[in-house]
Amino acid sequence: MRATARKPRQDRAVKTEQALLDALEALLEQVPFAEVTVAKVATAAGVTTGAIYRRFEDKEALLRGAFQRFLERTRADAALRLSEAPDLSDRDILRVAVDRTIDFTLANAPLMRAASQLDDPRSFELLQTARNLAADDVAARLSGAAGEDAERQGQVRFFLRIITAAARDTFLAGPAARAPGVSVEAYRAAQRRQLATLREQLLEMGCAYLGARP
Repeated sequence: MRATARKPRQDRAVKTEQALLDALEALLEQVPFAEVTVAKVATAAGVTTGAIYRRFEDKEALLRGAFQRFLERTRADAALRLSEAPDLSDRDILRVAVDRTIDFTLANAPLMRAASQLDDPRSFELLQTARNLAADDVAARLSGAAGEDAERQGQVRFFLRIITAAARDTFLAGPAARAPGVSVEAYRAAQRRQLATLREQLLEMGCAYLGARP
């Protein structure tokens, strides 16, 4: 499902649309999506409510627009780009995968939490594609991958799904979720021990499952 919006044709219209999406994301950092209104988004963006309704039919369509923009950026940045450090061990490569997945989910928890309330198969497909690109990059860098590319890719894709699910369940829901109004820095300080434990548990699981070399 795509956002119900008219495609902007002028630079000013593009800037307005981006300002609306920015305003929504900023509000989601402070309050749950249920408390967000079109009027609040308009005020935060410095436009009229009419400017929003000319582009989006309701706040759900605006959220789809913000989430799809987020996924497009995610897909563009999906590769881990470990080529700058070619001598990393398998364990260090998996540590990067775990750390980046946790950090990514933690940083974007408010928007991801709101988007999880939408029935949006297209967004799910985009998120899965971005994750698979990252997984394939990891698989290609692990030792012993030559000749086993398809099997190793499948294993790493499964592992990244596990990491993603663990991070989502930790940061988006439950007693340890990052609540609206709590910054990433404050959350890290309050949950330092739990974060460290989660990282190490996922890393050890990945090393055992993938037979990672030290």
